[in-house]
Amino acid sequence: MNPSQLVAKLSKSFSDAGITSAEADSRELICHVLSISKSDLMLLELKNEPIGETSLSEILQLASRREQRVPLQHLTGISFFRNLELMVGPGVFVPRPETESLVELALALQLPEKTSLEVGTGSGAISIALNLEAGFDATAIEVSPEAASWAEKNISHSDSNVKLEIKDFNFFSTDRKFGLLISNPPYIPASAIPVDPEVNLHDPEIALYSGEDGLDLIRQLAQSKHLLLDGGVLLFEHDESQREAIVQLLLDTGWQNVRHFQDLNGRDRFIQAVA
Repeated sequence: MNPSQLVAKLSKSFSDAGITSAEADSRELICHVLSISKSDLMLLELKNEPIGETSLSEILQLASRREQRVPLQHLTGISFFRNLELMVGPGVFVPRPETESLVELALALQLPEKTSLEVGTGSGAISIALNLEAGFDATAIEVSPEAASWAEKNISHSDSNVKLEIKDFNFFSTDRKFGLLISNPPYIPASAIPVDPEVNLHDPEIALYSGEDGLDLIRQLAQSKHLLLDGGVLLFEHDESQREAIVQLLLDTGWQNVRHFQDLNGRDRFIQAVA
């Protein structure tokens, strides 16, 4: 089977399985097994040379698991986030492209100092990006030991300088104050099970759900002004349906200059407030 035939075969099977990114996933899976770039794959398609039997067998085995809606990132072991290649797998939330905008908003802030505390770091994506791209003195908290093990690998692999603490934010205390408090918290209501199997079957529940209305951890963030320097900023992601409730919550708890921002699809997804 030549590369073009394989891309077409996988794309159809993935599409039939309900995967919207069928062709992109097909190409990424093939490139992963062959250890080549996407441009290299295009050259192979032009040459029309058959793929070796061993590689073909491995690709088809992984494709079978992708058809069963195992996340692509669990099959390749890699999630791309901004300029990073992060190691991911079972037990850690796979970083989403939308969260790259959260980092972009953080990088544009005028802060009292470049120190950050991230709540629920997961793979470490946000804190590593802040540290490497803008020199933030970054501290990250993660309650899940499974997720924290991935964060530790990524911090080490990226040669970033991020301090990781494995603990529940409920019991986090420090005499230190930060310039930025940032989070992509769990915000799905407990009864609102996501439709995509990649999410509801493979992302850790602790990274998805946050109480009856999805706002439990966000309420904790709203009560955390004491962790910020004067003029420090709280910045976090949320579901578009929660904007009004969150803005009111922050105003009720004394935050200033509460602002909301949209993602690249025009949905209200981020809120910042000043301590």
